[in-house]
Amino acid sequence: MLKDKKILIVDDDAEYKKEISASLQDRGFIVYSSSNIADFLQALDLYQPDVAIIDKELDGEDGFDLIHEVRLHPTFRTLPIIVVTGKATMENKRQAILMGADDLMRKPVSSEDLELAILSNLRRSHSFRGSESLIQFQGIEVDLRSHIVKIEGKLVQLTRTEYQIFVELVSKRGEIVSREQLSNRFLSFRNSSSRTLDVHINSLRKKIHDHSSSIKTIRNRGYMFHV
Repeated sequence: MLKDKKILIVDDDAEYKKEISASLQDRGFIVYSSSNIADFLQALDLYQPDVAIIDKELDGEDGFDLIHEVRLHPTFRTLPIIVVTGKATMENKRQAILMGADDLMRKPVSSEDLELAILSNLRRSHSFRGSESLIQFQGIEVDLRSHIVKIEGKLVQLTRTEYQIFVELVSKRGEIVSREQLSNRFLSFRNSSSRTLDVHINSLRKKIHDHSSSIKTIRNRGYMFHV
């Protein structure tokens, strides 16, 4: 069941946090909460959550700093991260995605919308678990069990969404993968715009360096990993 999963929230608004926590608990989730970055990082190791919900505007702290911290943690490199913010601008969304977040929602977020975002991210994350396959070709190595990507033996740090897009492209190398397919499968409904996908693709190309030209844009159709 997806709804018995553990959710870790960091938000300095005690009343809002209490309300959202109670609502998610009523929907079957196990919810833990924290009020600042230090408490969140402690709870991360203690509770091993399945999804993190991070408020960008913490008291005297920037929740975006937490995204980087989580992505550096070997256990939580692919943990779904949902950022909530009162300033859901395109620049904030772009920054959150580039730092490794999976979703960005404008506060106040209703419990219904938050539940949908959690379930959507859990399903996308779950679809990449349980495989024992290893993809290897032309200096590229993808371990689907550990979600580790190496190029010429060097570790490549990808966000969860970048990793999912990369696996889809290299698994179907030589084939065209449509923009709609990538957006529908790996982006949330509120972050599925053409510009959002472009941000992920451009960031992915930069991270794979010498193989960046292998991701071909097929005009009006999608992308192909060309070998």
